Amino acid sequence: MKILFSLLPSGFIAIALFSSIAAQANYDCEMDMEKAYTCADNAVVTEKKRLNKTYMKIYQTLNTSQKQKLDTEQIAWIKRRDAKCLTPNDSQPINNMKVWQEISDLVCIANETQSRTSYFQKRFSKKR
Repeated sequence: MKILFSLLPSGFIAIALFSSIAAQANYDCEMDMEKAYTCADNAVVTEKKRLNKTYMKIYQTLNTSQKQKLDTEQIAWIKRRDAKCLTPNDSQPINNMKVWQEISDLVCIANETQSRTSYFQKRFSKKR
């Protein structure tokens, strides 16, 4: 699944999700803000579950030093993902633009998490 995010000329944000492999979920996000938020949040939950499942399968096959190395890599990746995807909290009152930014952040997290899962699958499929 590839999640695309774009800002239309009218100022509305479009979230389009495409299935790139049959095993991955196909989300149907609508333009309504509440539904788009729910869809993006669900995408994050789904992709995090997929990553955790993949991570744990790999983790079980590693020795102690490999596990420590993988844990260190994963912590660094989470920091990079958050730096890329999370908008700093500016303590301004919630408004539509802030909600759309949160949706954008969620879509970014879902994309990055999905990419990380693919990376693990490619990296460790050679070792099995």
